[in-house]
Amino acid sequence: MDFRFVEILRAFLEREGIAGDADVLSWPGGAACLALDDEREHALRGLALARRVHGCDRVVLAVHEDCLRLGGSVAHGDPAAESAALRDHLWTAAREVRASVPGLEPRLVILRSSGAVDELDAG
Repeated sequence: MDFRFVEILRAFLEREGIAGDADVLSWPGGAACLALDDEREHALRGLALARRVHGCDRVVLAVHEDCLRLGGSVAHGDPAAESAALRDHLWTAAREVRASVPGLEPRLVILRSSGAVDELDAG
């Protein structure tokens, strides 16, 4: 949802060869919203709809640095703590997706302000 990361996400989707074949669902907090009670059900319904209507079998769950929905970078104290929090949100999001949308396999990425994209093991 953050304009600072739109081009980084677009470039990632292009590198993966899925830019022209992807639905992009966006929520404040990105995939972390799947780990937060107030938005989880809305996001899961969107993913279930994409699965049902388009038959997709994978989803890229993305979060980014300095996400104000999660308090921004300053809320974490240092970059290592922020990265750990983002990883935890993504792993929780992956568990929620697997439990709620059978057959949809998550890929987990952290978008960095440098333009880098860190892919995590989805476990």
